[in-house]
Amino acid sequence: MAAARLAARLVRDPLVIGPSGVRSPMAAGDPDAQFDAFYTACFSRVRKALGALTHDTHAAEDATQEAFVRAKRHWPKLMAYDKPEAWVQRVAFQRLRRIQRSRRDQPTDESTVEHPDPGADLADEVAQREELYAAIRTLPRRRAEVIVLCHLRGYSRCEVATMLRITESTVRTHLALAEAQLHRLLGLPDTGHQGETG
Repeated sequence: MAAARLAARLVRDPLVIGPSGVRSPMAAGDPDAQFDAFYTACFSRVRKALGALTHDTHAAEDATQEAFVRAKRHWPKLMAYDKPEAWVQRVAFQRLRRIQRSRRDQPTDESTVEHPDPGADLADEVAQREELYAAIRTLPRRRAEVIVLCHLRGYSRCEVATMLRITESTVRTHLALAEAQLHRLLGLPDTGHQGETG
């Protein structure tokens, strides 16, 4: 039941991104126009997934943009993929890790921290989302990636394993540990049924 509450909390989040985006092979036509449509449909979803992992909006934006630049270079091959967005998400995660490593020793610039300015009606939802994202950010990197991809992005465990280049059993382990840790951090009861979604 607690896993269902956690999943419900993730699903009602206004930034939750449904199952992975644009499916290919794409319809025949101009590859540049196809890429433009893909970019328009997917950019914000990839960016929001990275935003759940870091407060540094510039790093999330840079990593997302660089992943799409690489996608553009490889578009003739990517457009034939079943889920080119999964490829972009994996590249964006990798790039975010590199950016975070390179900035680790640099002082934090407060201007890069996202401070939402919600209206009165959205304040509670924003506070809950920020509490959830803050809890996700305390997880070890791989667990945070797995929870974001499985619960926020809606990828299956098999898809996450492929994207992160780990085994499906490793995904299950990271997911169970991440869910248990989030339950503790968010004050939700832990029923021991983690990792069963996806």
